[in-house]
Amino acid sequence: MGLEYAENGDRLADFDLYSGRDKISWGSLKDRGAGRANLGKTAREKLFSRLSARDRERLTAMEHRLLRLRQGGNNG
Repeated sequence: MGLEYAENGDRLADFDLYSGRDKISWGSLKDRGAGRANLGKTAREKLFSRLSARDRERLTAMEHRLLRLRQGGNNG
């Protein structure tokens, strides 16, 4: 879930996770937060805390590019 949401809370993607043939559901995590967006934000913060500075910068740049493309901006 940490990769599904941008820093500003916009949902960028929908990833489904599987363990073998079993889909891993986020539903069991609902009790820990106030909805999927908050869970995504928390997961993103946890993910970013584990990344190197270089990887955080690269991921942030990709997010910004996706957000610009969504708004019809130049992807330059």
